Amino acid sequence: MIVFTEPKVYLIARPSLVEGGLSGFLAEAGHILKNKAPESPADAVAEVGGRVCYCSFGKLFENTSKFLAHAQKLGHGSIFEHPAFTFGVARCSRGYTHQQVRHRAGFAYSQESTHYIKYSKETARFYVDKYAFARGKELWEKNLGAVIEAYEMAFKVLKDSGDIDRHNCSGAARQLLPQALESKILVSANVRAIRHLVEDRCNRHNTLEIRLVATQVLEIMKVEAPASFQDMDLFVDEDGEKSAKSGKVKL
Repeated sequence: MIVFTEPKVYLIARPSLVEGGLSGFLAEAGHILKNKAPESPADAVAEVGGRVCYCSFGKLFENTSKFLAHAQKLGHGSIFEHPAFTFGVARCSRGYTHQQVRHRAGFAYSQESTHYIKYSKETARFYVDKYAFARGKELWEKNLGAVIEAYEMAFKVLKDSGDIDRHNCSGAARQLLPQALESKILVSANVRAIRHLVEDRCNRHNTLEIRLVATQVLEIMKVEAPASFQDMDLFVDEDGEKSAKSGKVKL
């Protein structure tokens, strides 16, 4: 059994720019790509989305940060729906995933199934709030261990009965498992949706776990798409944990 007190976010996939396709598309509008694309394909795609509306390709990639800052100021969120990223979140509880999947628009999910997976004292992984764990480590470990033992016992009783298949045995026994059980999840989202997640969850009014996830996501996006997230910054909040501040424009 392993107990984690910090979720972990991994960047799995990012957008890429197909320059040949972009050049061909610009040619349809009578333009030639004059400026070098920014290092961030996500920022580049968002700018293309904004400029196609007005056919203002003459200044494409001239100053991507300035262009996207203006779009953010005006609340033009639709252009940020074009680039998308995929994250793998591990060391997180089912409590967190229940909150995460409430974010629907612009998101796609694939989540670890407790129905098909058989857990044991050797393989079980849990997430516990780090402040709670620090104040009662033995209590948490003792009770989580007891839960897993009860789960294994229930699984064995059901399996030995012979009239329930293996998957339904684990599916029934899982009712004994707590929300602290780790449930890895793959999250895909466009930049507009990611911005909303950060604005909504990266503050001290949320549970610490989803806030820690949102913080890691923002840290990744500040590197992956700096212009698209230039109006969002992390700071140490009153409780000593990081929160995000932004222009709070409607996106």
